[in-house]
Amino acid sequence: MRSSASILTIFLSCALIYCSTLWAFSHCQYFSKDDNYPGEPAHSSNILYTPYGIISGRTSLVRGMAVQKYLGIPYAQPPLKKLRFKKPRPLPWKKSRYIQATSMGPSCPQTSYYFDELRNNKDLHVNEDCLYLNVWTAQLKPPQPVLVLIHGGFFTHGGSESPALDMSQLTIRGVVCVSFNYRLNAFGFLYAGTPRASGNMGLYDQQLALQWIKKHIGYFGGDPNRITVIGQGAGAVAAAYQLLNPVSQKLFKRVILQSGNPFSIMGLNQRSVASTRTHTIAKRLGCSKEYSTPHNVISCILSKDAGQISKAAELEFTRGQLSLMPLIETESLLKKSKQMKNVEVLMGFAKNEFADSLFYAGYFDAGEDILPGDVKYLVGLFYGTFFRANAVPVLRYYFRDAVNSTELIRSGGHAISDGLLICPGNEFAEELANLGAKVYYYSFDHESAFTRKEFGVTSAEEALYSLGSLHGIMGARLGPSLKDLQFADDMLDLIATFVYYGRAYSPKANTDWPTYSAERPYIANLKQNITIGYGPRADECNFWSYFWNNYDASVGRRYSHVILG
Repeated sequence: MRSSASILTIFLSCALIYCSTLWAFSHCQYFSKDDNYPGEPAHSSNILYTPYGIISGRTSLVRGMAVQKYLGIPYAQPPLKKLRFKKPRPLPWKKSRYIQATSMGPSCPQTSYYFDELRNNKDLHVNEDCLYLNVWTAQLKPPQPVLVLIHGGFFTHGGSESPALDMSQLTIRGVVCVSFNYRLNAFGFLYAGTPRASGNMGLYDQQLALQWIKKHIGYFGGDPNRITVIGQGAGAVAAAYQLLNPVSQKLFKRVILQSGNPFSIMGLNQRSVASTRTHTIAKRLGCSKEYSTPHNVISCILSKDAGQISKAAELEFTRGQLSLMPLIETESLLKKSKQMKNVEVLMGFAKNEFADSLFYAGYFDAGEDILPGDVKYLVGLFYGTFFRANAVPVLRYYFRDAVNSTELIRSGGHAISDGLLICPGNEFAEELANLGAKVYYYSFDHESAFTRKEFGVTSAEEALYSLGSLHGIMGARLGPSLKDLQFADDMLDLIATFVYYGRAYSPKANTDWPTYSAERPYIANLKQNITIGYGPRADECNFWSYFWNNYDASVGRRYSHVILG
């Protein structure tokens, strides 16, 4: 077992683990020679004439179908100089503008700690000028429904640049797909309580991107009245925030939330805590003096370059502190959302969510025996440190029957994911259902040929099946079986059906799912033979309901004080 100096960072990695797996292969070449038109290069020109400008894309052949890709389209003014830490500003319409949209725009400045070994960091193009989006469309009869991806990464890292997030497999199913970057960490969520750094800049980036898509997607063959937003991890938290926001809610019709919700750990933040972290970052930059005003502090930070700010924010992350994140009063927004009768929600989690987090975080060496005390210590440290809660009841409940390493790892993963993701997700699903939304809930249970048996099915695997990357970049590396590839097609068909019709329907099984509610908590268990269950982890969630209602901590579980307007 390694040193405990960075133990707390392990648990931060729990929430971002699926995203790091997707980025792990971002240096691989996605398009093979077989993907191109016969006799044509992959970058053959496709030109669109729009009021926004002339946009030139490229074409690739995907499973025998032509897919047009318009990559690296700017949707906002570069957030540079005085626009740093400010709400994004739209680019003015300009018919004479020419956009060479044949390659992804740069990712936003981000935390790379713990992920240099998982992906080729040298291939990652990072720049503060990063507010770009990408569109995939096929030569099918318009208008087609639209799917918009909000990437995950704990609001500290990630981006649409990774080939693992290529959405071509959904495009050939008649869906116009869009992904985009948004500002991360200090650049996206620095909070100083002033208009110069009011927090939530990353969420406003997302909102502006959705406005751009609503306004312009028709030029790409998309239907602006049938837009679905899909989020993974932190992206799911963000998608839920946009759903609850009255301005953003008008910009799309449906939402898919994968392994994330605003009641989860990524939805926990407080204004006072955010101010403290901003002060810590300012101090590291030499911008904090005893009598400095917030205005002067931000002026000083603005004088620093992006690399210096990223490093200061990364140090805060490596100390085991939760990163700068959105500040949203979720329950207040729920109360203001009087009804959601026209909203459809597909949401779910992986069966063993965080079971692999200890190994990916580098705490245990591969092949090392795991002692019962090791996993228990980490779980106890997590709840005791972040929530100042007595973790003894958690340890007693989850480890009472664990007798070997596999059971210990899975019990440790459940102890974290149940309390901080799955059970809060049940509550959020109930809240949405109470407001009239049609909620379809699932557990991703499919075990792949490459599933590590000691971990079970984690959110890293779920993400591979959702966008189709198992058919492309990931397939060659992971070695999926024929059954895995068939199930990947089933998942893609499921998502495409939801995007088209707003219903959770399994074409292969010819089965419509029942909706979820507190009275009838139906859940679909996603595997080759889909089954409908009842009460997702009901016993465990009863335990957590009792636990959260009986602990006292100065760290509020859901409450913060800034609303995205």
